[in-house]
Amino acid sequence: MERGDEPGISGQTVMRPRRRRASLAVTVAALLVVVAALGVVPLTRAVARPIEENFSITVAGEFGNQLYTPSNSWISVNQSNQIDQQQVSIAVMDRNDVPQLSFDFSSRDSSKQYFAVGYYGDAQRTGFTDPGRPGISMSPLGFCNGQSGNFEVRDIGLDGVAITRLWITYQRYCDDVPAFGEIRLGYLKSVYDVSPRVIRWPEGTYPKKASYDVPITVRSTTSSPVDVTSVAVTGRYASTFPIRQNGCSGALSAAGCVIRVGFAPQGPGPRHAILRVGTTAGTTYVSLEGSGALGRTDWLVDVDYESTTMPDEHLELPYSISWGGPYEFSSQAYGADGILWQASFDLAGNTTFTKGHYAYSPDGTGLRLFLARGTQGCEIDRATTDIADLAFTGPDKKLALLDLDMEVHCRANDGQTVRGRIRFHGRDDQTAPGRVAGVVAVRDGGFVNLSWTNPGAADLAGVLVRWYPGRIAPGATDVGNGVYIGMGNTVRFAAPGTRPIAVSIWTYDQTGNVGSRYGLQVAP
Repeated sequence: MERGDEPGISGQTVMRPRRRRASLAVTVAALLVVVAALGVVPLTRAVARPIEENFSITVAGEFGNQLYTPSNSWISVNQSNQIDQQQVSIAVMDRNDVPQLSFDFSSRDSSKQYFAVGYYGDAQRTGFTDPGRPGISMSPLGFCNGQSGNFEVRDIGLDGVAITRLWITYQRYCDDVPAFGEIRLGYLKSVYDVSPRVIRWPEGTYPKKASYDVPITVRSTTSSPVDVTSVAVTGRYASTFPIRQNGCSGALSAAGCVIRVGFAPQGPGPRHAILRVGTTAGTTYVSLEGSGALGRTDWLVDVDYESTTMPDEHLELPYSISWGGPYEFSSQAYGADGILWQASFDLAGNTTFTKGHYAYSPDGTGLRLFLARGTQGCEIDRATTDIADLAFTGPDKKLALLDLDMEVHCRANDGQTVRGRIRFHGRDDQTAPGRVAGVVAVRDGGFVNLSWTNPGAADLAGVLVRWYPGRIAPGATDVGNGVYIGMGNTVRFAAPGTRPIAVSIWTYDQTGNVGSRYGLQVAP
């Protein structure tokens, strides 16, 4: 079984105000000048067969869908081997030499480690990374006050230190707006191509809602005739990844055909399935990865008017987003009428938010609060906020959980009181199930037989098993080769028999809480 080819396993847009963060704008050209003195290797000169000879690059998300292949573009790839990290820069040009897109990825800052198969989470803008953080940048998709994200090196080939092939999946955020996709460079040309081979939808899709629809292009790459014979999604969560459009049947052309797949989770927690594309020249499997968001994210608002001529209102606003950190955070929501509600919360000085009660201070020394409905701002004269749940995650301490009640009096327009509850991933159950136990891995030629004992959690919803070749186990539930998701306790899967592999096992419950990772290495 080839890596990534294992059988087994249009969203709502909300306007977001810019964060108060210094701009870190830098061009790819300037960045390459910075690293030039540190050993930039144009990969076309490093290997006999250029890495640029065969490639596919896909982009999906808020900035639209794009596919770049040798039929419509050409690329330039540069590798920078610095003292304490490595960087790869990819520039995409159309056939008229007009720049289309550029990528920059760097291994973890100050790690003295170069790229290897594995997951690179908590990435910052390339060139501005903190020690221990990888880098990711894309240009020119959006004007960003800050870029962040994560990426996965699924496969890498080396000739000495020169990269000869590279397979990356990525999720890049421009001020929280996602672009995601896949990059495959330097692989031998086959009779036909499927792009992408892996789709990792950004987190944050709530049950009963839909994320972005992603096109998968199947195209002929040689003169040999190829027919598409079947297209189907398989696996426990096949219905979570609906085929929105299937334009692939019969003979393939060089232009190709498109299969459009969506992500619409029916529950919280990790989800995985496989798109199977059958042809007369073989079968290709596309891994489909997503996660249903936890808890409830919404606004519940009551507006009480002091004027007897104005009827009071009760509003439920299901489309919302919240973001920020311990010092300040914001939230936006809108309902069926499309009117946008906005609120921001800040504390004077360097005070950080915790659970508890806060009173609005007109002189700016305590709680600072902004509230608006559409174009109408609230002229606040008194307000209180009670935070029942609050949590932050990651090295940047991003908002991960919020349950807040507010009571705000607006003195303009004859006076009104707004009472509201804002939730972001709010949930009663925040306890994840325990890890699996008694894990046993047995080699059987080119297969691994894996068994374990599930925890005794009454609300256990599933176990997820993923692996990488080598000694670094998958570090996130949507990366690596997925071989099992279900309620059982055994799995048999194909893996290279002559090299070690690293396995990760997670449990998750009906609320979507994911337990701590169980990792193990399996010797050849």
